[in-house]
Amino acid sequence: MIQIAETLVTARKARGWTQEQVAQFCNVTKASVSKWEKGVSYPDITMLPQLAALFEMTIDELLNAKRTLSRNEIRTRYHQFAERFANEPFDVVYADVVQEGKLYYDDEHYLLQLTILLMNHMALCQTPAAMQQQMIDWLKRIEHITSDVWVLRQVNALLALHALLQGQPQDVLTRLQGSERPHLGEELTLAQGYELLGEQKAAARTIQVMTYQALLQLIGGAVHYVRLMKDNEGAFTTTVQRIDALIATYDIANWHPNSCLQFYYAVALSAALRGDGAMSERYLTQYVHVATHALFPIVLKGDAYFDLVDDWLEGSLDLGTQALRNDEMVKQSLIQSLQAPYFASFDWLPSVQQRLEEGL
Repeated sequence: MIQIAETLVTARKARGWTQEQVAQFCNVTKASVSKWEKGVSYPDITMLPQLAALFEMTIDELLNAKRTLSRNEIRTRYHQFAERFANEPFDVVYADVVQEGKLYYDDEHYLLQLTILLMNHMALCQTPAAMQQQMIDWLKRIEHITSDVWVLRQVNALLALHALLQGQPQDVLTRLQGSERPHLGEELTLAQGYELLGEQKAAARTIQVMTYQALLQLIGGAVHYVRLMKDNEGAFTTTVQRIDALIATYDIANWHPNSCLQFYYAVALSAALRGDGAMSERYLTQYVHVATHALFPIVLKGDAYFDLVDDWLEGSLDLGTQALRNDEMVKQSLIQSLQAPYFASFDWLPSVQQRLEEGL
């Protein structure tokens, strides 16, 4: 997108010039300069060297021709590609995604979401090595062109995740070691600041958002912890009991069913590895119930208690509150999850699989 209008306004005002002065230099009317600055029209191509000289910049700098998309445009394109991945040949869609990356090679926000798009659909690729290299190239490109701290943190996390998937744990530690530093609790201070200003709703929203995220982090941690502690009876049982109570107390299955699915599956898998078929069946049954009664349509949301988080979710998440994959692809993943070899020896498995497939 050519953004010469913005450049002209910024450069003129930085020098303290009027539109009339620029018009006199270029031998055009003030109205013409006004139209350039409003984006109504562009200067004649033969005038670009003259304007560049006037503002002491290159023609490229004057044109400011960086291709960028708005957040809403990025969301729309992401979900369009996700839908296409579910319904068209993978290679065709992948080629179009790569072409998008070439067209918007200077748009760090779009490159980041294209990387996430590929990561979420990697299972469809028959030859993932080239796809993984494409993701790495984009992430390295983003590191090179952006100074946005939040974007860089996401890039670092994605590069660490890629290293983990590639079996490179030392690279993971190099990128993430130190991330377990004590939390400073800035949200509480922010909430108190809002309260002192009389902005009670903003203060309440800040606390809700903090609590909402903390609950999901607790469950996310437990997903890994039950696997780590599967041979430690005390830690395993206590973790399961406490997270079960947390899910019930905050009714989490109704507002974030995916986190519950991950936990129930992790418990079922760990129980199977412990040789506890009854426990494995019990938690896979809960897994099926949430998947068939609470998961779809997939959308991130609050509930009657977390009644102030919806606007925050919509405004804070780059891709919005919709699922990052097509519903049918998610359903296929759920069905495939019950085909894991750890459950194969249990005679109750076919009935659990049947309930899942019929419920979806």
